[in-house]
Amino acid sequence: MRLHEVFPDPPNASLRRAAVCDDWEAFVAAADRHPAPPAATLLAEADALAARLEARAETGFVPARLADADPARPVINAGQQAYIDYRLGMVAKVDALEGCRAPAFCDWVEYDTFASDRLFSRTDLPSPDPRNAEPRLTLRFHPGARTHGKKDLRSVPPPDAAVLARVRAELRGAVTLAARAVPGFDPRAARRALDRVWEDYAFAAARAEHAGDFNLLWTTRTLRRLGWRTPFVPLGELWDAPGTMRGTAETLVPFVRENACFVEAANEGIRLAAPHDCGMSPRPPGHLPLALTDPASGIRFPLRVVRRGVDHLIEGAGPVPFTASVGGAGEDELLAFLHAHRGRVTPNVFAPIFQFRAGVGGVLNGKGAIRYTLVVAHVLERLFGIPHPPNFLCAGAYRGPDPFADARAAAGAPPAQVEPTLLTRLIAADPAAVRAEVAAVWR
Repeated sequence: MRLHEVFPDPPNASLRRAAVCDDWEAFVAAADRHPAPPAATLLAEADALAARLEARAETGFVPARLADADPARPVINAGQQAYIDYRLGMVAKVDALEGCRAPAFCDWVEYDTFASDRLFSRTDLPSPDPRNAEPRLTLRFHPGARTHGKKDLRSVPPPDAAVLARVRAELRGAVTLAARAVPGFDPRAARRALDRVWEDYAFAAARAEHAGDFNLLWTTRTLRRLGWRTPFVPLGELWDAPGTMRGTAETLVPFVRENACFVEAANEGIRLAAPHDCGMSPRPPGHLPLALTDPASGIRFPLRVVRRGVDHLIEGAGPVPFTASVGGAGEDELLAFLHAHRGRVTPNVFAPIFQFRAGVGGVLNGKGAIRYTLVVAHVLERLFGIPHPPNFLCAGAYRGPDPFADARAAAGAPPAQVEPTLLTRLIAADPAAVRAEVAAVWR
């Protein structure tokens, strides 16, 4: 995907400030020149967490040690929410990271508000049955949006065996219908492939502690089956790691103490990015780059800071009452706050700033997140006086064959207007072909 497909207007100061590019060689060269902070602590914690994830997922894969990489090389990083399925352009970042010199790793975000993204719980495929009024087949892995909608994914249970059995039956039925309509589509091979996919869903359901963990474990096992070797790190665990927490607290200091400057910079960045539609709403007074999960209800809500004399109070800005004093909001006081709420405080869309301050010197972004970087870059410059690291647009759309979409076309039914996903490609093609399709999406 090229920049003009995301930013149709001519490049302006916002794009330059965010160091956005779509040329891979230019990105790697720029990352080599970027003056990133030392990243030894970040890499040591990421190493341990990557190894732990592979052990929990029982992949048998041992990722290359990040801490053994040349310390003079920049850390290249990408982030992605852990979903129950993906468009091919979403996993393109993993494929691109394979081409980076070490150290490079991918963060998988296992937390967020359950109802904030459809792919946390369900996926849409083209319905191969043209008789259905609904052109899409929706597979619901995590039902209960009304019950769990405002909860953190880590407070939502993983799917049970009955849910997985129902989804699998829906897919097997879709395979049968597609085979009747699409010449050359082998239903027996597709069902064998579906069985392999379902081994990983069943494993994740049996081992996961919560919905976010289910998504993470399935993702890890699936991408290892496809042969990618990039280290994977759960971002929520990296945020809570003892080694990185002090650096997080240090970065939080100006967000809290100079909050008015932060909010002003964020809103100014939003206004400047308006021609490109950054997709970010204005930040209210007191806004912090944090959210907190209530231990009783599981609800995740934003945080803000207010002043009471010489003290700073961190308050809940959502439906759950919360107040904590951080005094003068020094590094030690904020570190104590993070420790007190470990496992429940998480960053919001400004999370990359903490990574950049920890040593990340180059970042890969999809077509949605790259719009946010226009504001992130403005805050980085205003609040910390540092430039945004080189920023590569890594995204694209799959436009190849898909048996479910082809079945609709064969029947003369209108298209479902939904892009084939990783799940449908895993059923219809072998791993080498799927990897080649992902590589073609972003290159």
